[in-house]
Amino acid sequence: MSGQRTLSLEMREFDPTDYQRLLEIYNANYPEYTRSINEWRSRDESVDRSKYHLQRYAFLENNAVVGFGDVSHVTDMFHPRKFWINIFVDPPVRGRGIGSAIYAKLNGELGKLNAIAAWAGSTEKLPRLTEFYQRRGF
Repeated sequence: MSGQRTLSLEMREFDPTDYQRLLEIYNANYPEYTRSINEWRSRDESVDRSKYHLQRYAFLENNAVVGFGDVSHVTDMFHPRKFWINIFVDPPVRGRGIGSAIYAKLNGELGKLNAIAAWAGSTEKLPRLTEFYQRRGF
């Protein structure tokens, strides 16, 4: 019998009630670039969904949101088959495979969208995230 712990994550589509938790996790990861709930909502609501893709998911463990992932078009350099992904994991639960599970979901969605390119971003203050993306070809 293995001593490995099995990750048990639930995934659901993002709900407007998730903005507060999204903000907490984002700001914990990027304290130099904090955002407000109003900024998130305004950006999301300004996206013309008839032209641009934006899909966000919440990932839960034991009914608590531990991460988010999204796939979207980059509206200021639009191409119908090029996308940006974001993966946000709550810092206390990093290193347990949550980011990998989020990436798997987003990568599957990129496949359904027939993506020819995807971008992701990080900062020098998050070297593990940068390495995570690099290991996946970014």
